[in-house]
Amino acid sequence: MEVDDDYVEYVPVAKRRAMEAQKALERRGKASSTVDGDSEKSRVAEVKPSLLVKASQLKRDQPEISPIEQIVRQEKEMIEKLSDQKILMSV
Repeated sequence: MEVDDDYVEYVPVAKRRAMEAQKALERRGKASSTVDGDSEKSRVAEVKPSLLVKASQLKRDQPEISPIEQIVRQEKEMIEKLSDQKILMSV
């Protein structure tokens, strides 16, 4: 069996792209470690909450509606819908 001197170990595409990006940053003089990048991403995540978190906070902040108030609101909506309908006319 002969030994190939040209053998290069396979590197996954994601890892190669990360290495290329790192080299490009070093060439520009903006070399930063991946740990710094991760910490920046986490800071952004802490500063900017997701829409799901915002929606759940808004739901918690809303005042609770008693069952009686809910029935009154439904009745008002029904009355508005009935008044908005066009009255039948005789021909």
